[in-house]
Amino acid sequence: MPFDKEANEVAEEISLEKLAQERDEWKSKAETYYDQFLRAKAEMDNFRKRTDRDFHDRVNREKAKLIRSLLEVLDNFDRFMEAAGKTLDDDDSEFAAFYKGIEMIQKQIMDLLLKEGVEPMESPVGEKFDPYYHEAVFAQDGGGEHGTIVEEFQKGYMYKGKVLRPSRVKVIK
Repeated sequence: MPFDKEANEVAEEISLEKLAQERDEWKSKAETYYDQFLRAKAEMDNFRKRTDRDFHDRVNREKAKLIRSLLEVLDNFDRFMEAAGKTLDDDDSEFAAFYKGIEMIQKQIMDLLLKEGVEPMESPVGEKFDPYYHEAVFAQDGGGEHGTIVEEFQKGYMYKGKVLRPSRVKVIK
């Protein structure tokens, strides 16, 4: 029987070594699969963030296109208000009421645009020309320092911190 005892002990050692080796293999596989899982999860998170960012960028670009079209309507309101303001007569109460109504519509459009993140640029008259913010449509000789803006023809607007439409201006050559 001593032989069986020794054989049993040897078999147990081999069995324990085999089990330890098998355990180490499974542990290694589990670590590999867990690492792959973490990488896939991170990749999925990055994909989701990139997709969200792309979606919001596309929405903002499309909004900007619509807003640029609305700015043309707002420009027509401005031109009307300027021309009508010159002919506004205190004696003509009907025209004054009409003028006031148009003024209210203009303000309502501007309030809506402000709520959406559109802001008018300040008048650039007297400032140096900056091609990022201004579009030179006329140039005049003399009258001041080269590159100084002397007149604004069309108001510029910003949308969420970016130039939506540059101011159209006259500069000194």
